Amino acid sequence: VIDENKVPAQLNVHVGNDAATEVNVTYTTVEDTTTVITIQKAEGGEKMYFEGTSYQGIGGKYIHEIAVNGLEPYTEYIYTVGDGFNTYDGTFKTALAKNDETTFTFAYLADTQVSNASNAKALGATLAEVNNMNPDFVYLAGDVTDTNNNESQWEWLFSNDGAFPTGGQDMFANSLVAVTQGNHDNNEMYQ
Repeated sequence: VIDENKVPAQLNVHVGNDAATEVNVTYTTVEDTTTVITIQKAEGGEKMYFEGTSYQGIGGKYIHEIAVNGLEPYTEYIYTVGDGFNTYDGTFKTALAKNDETTFTFAYLADTQVSNASNAKALGATLAEVNNMNPDFVYLAGDVTDTNNNESQWEWLFSNDGAFPTGGQDMFANSLVAVTQGNHDNNEMYQ
């Protein structure tokens, strides 16, 4: 039976220490549940399982973190996260191996800076278009939200009430993401 409080949300796949062979997957749930990912090459093959950890974060949600390693460079993977009943599926492609000169594509976004529901709708449209472009990875150059500890802003980043309500979730769950920290992502500077 599906329990909406245990369904993964705010899911993202970001580069690991070696972006060609490692990724870090994070997501949230309202209630704590098992933190696990099942992953395999998109073209088929053996399934791999990784367990992670969870902790209660901002707004009382549970933040789940899973480190995945042993992947092949520049390979598309499909995955499922969640406890087996309450799940979310996605895809991503690992980065090229070091010194590989193969051509690749990426999307560069700066100052997405979600601060309210209105600009989240516009960003949802942008992120839906990025997802449709299917880049090899997405680089976010900081200031992802306006205030790093405002849970509403993070929720709007992934889901909004606009024409592309899941644009953020779709992009973050289906693209390898690299993010650098901006001044709004670390707003203790201003307190």
